[in-house]
Amino acid sequence: MNLIRFIKAFFVLLISLYFFFVLFNNIFFWEANFTYILNIIGMDSISSFASSQSWRSIKSELVVKIFFSIIIFFETIIFLFTLYGGIQMLKHLSKSSAIYNRKKKFAILGLTLSIFQWFFIFITIGGEWFLSYLSTNFNSKSASESLLIYMFLILIFITQKDE
Repeated sequence: MNLIRFIKAFFVLLISLYFFFVLFNNIFFWEANFTYILNIIGMDSISSFASSQSWRSIKSELVVKIFFSIIIFFETIIFLFTLYGGIQMLKHLSKSSAIYNRKKKFAILGLTLSIFQWFFIFITIGGEWFLSYLSTNFNSKSASESLLIYMFLILIFITQKDE
């Protein structure tokens, strides 16, 4: 067995497990996560000196529900792609390099979507447009930056060609 290939598959499956827990919490602990998104988009907890930017806020619960549903949709796709990709990588550990490298594509897609989610949705939209980085309680930017780095590092690691 190729240990490096196994570690790559293992990391992809860990990401899948992470997204399973995120999905579980977003579905079964809807109120807390919905409230978090509601506060970010509503810009309810940004500092008073940024109140001149409150025109950016969205107060409609329907719009927030749609936005939150889009997030859950992305998380579901990421979970499924990384789960399937990790399983495919595990199943093909002992195959040729060409076959193994092709079997990484769903994992790569899942990680790429994850990077999109953390960077565009949480850092760019939540952090910068809705100024959540100014909030001490509802800062979508700082935690997302760490997750973005993890996803990038794992993506770089698994995209290295196996020989």
